[in-house]
Amino acid sequence: MAERNRDRERESAARRRSAAQKGRNAQNGRAAQKGRSAQKGKVADIDHYRQRRRRLAGGEGVADIGAYRNKRRRNLGIGWLMYVLFLMACLCAGYCFTLSPLFNIERIEVEGNQTVSAERVRELSGIEPGQNIFSVSALRVTQYINIEPAFYASEVIKKFPSTVIIRVYERQPLALIAFSGGFLQIDRTGMVLARLKVVEDFDLPVISGVSGFHSGIVPGTPIDSPSMAAALSLMRQFTEEVFCSIVEINVADTENIRLFMASGIELRIGDQTDFLAKYQVFCDIIEDEANKNRINTIWYIDVKLKNRPAISRK
Repeated sequence: MAERNRDRERESAARRRSAAQKGRNAQNGRAAQKGRSAQKGKVADIDHYRQRRRRLAGGEGVADIGAYRNKRRRNLGIGWLMYVLFLMACLCAGYCFTLSPLFNIERIEVEGNQTVSAERVRELSGIEPGQNIFSVSALRVTQYINIEPAFYASEVIKKFPSTVIIRVYERQPLALIAFSGGFLQIDRTGMVLARLKVVEDFDLPVISGVSGFHSGIVPGTPIDSPSMAAALSLMRQFTEEVFCSIVEINVADTENIRLFMASGIELRIGDQTDFLAKYQVFCDIIEDEANKNRINTIWYIDVKLKNRPAISRK
């Protein structure tokens, strides 16, 4: 009986020692876990979280959520303020840099001009040497330059730091219009480019019989009339060969247009439609008449009806 009691006491002591050992192991495990969490930047409970927030904030901690929110707002507000101040400083520095004498215009180059002088283009642009290149508005400058009737377009190119290139596109003369005051030089759109009292360039054909404009018309004004439209429509069909062989186009009657050729022969085409086919009939007749040595006897050839051309002799 005494032996049995001693065995029970030994088993009870062993259980107590085992429980104490497990308690020590659990405590050591929690401590190790907290140490690892702290090394990784994590916390295991609210006390450690508050302590760590105090250290990160660099100041006093907060004891409740309301104080935390206020401190958080202050921190964010300071961050935004620093960002705005930095941005404003960059903008001010950039603005001051653009005002540097480095960006003062030293050269104004003009390209594409043929009939208008480069000095006139510079004058129209309004750009002055020494002006800051960033103050030049390309849109405004092109509007100033395009006032000149000789130009149909222009562009401004800034070549940093101190050069401006002005490229102009001139209207090309297409024909001369005869009127009581002399001649009007026009382009392919019917825009008047110049008034001429004396013609020195005989490379352009003359258009006669044009109506719809007054004698005081000035350069830069378009001529808008049925007779002008018919003449322009006709000339858009010309090949280089045709253009060089025609001296005058008479559109007084747009249904019976007359062309006066460099050979001295008159070509009557009716209206302006299907011109190249009519012109081919004319060329075939001229070739046949030349073979028969009868060119000098022709007054005019009427090809208004392509299938039934007519020849009138002197």
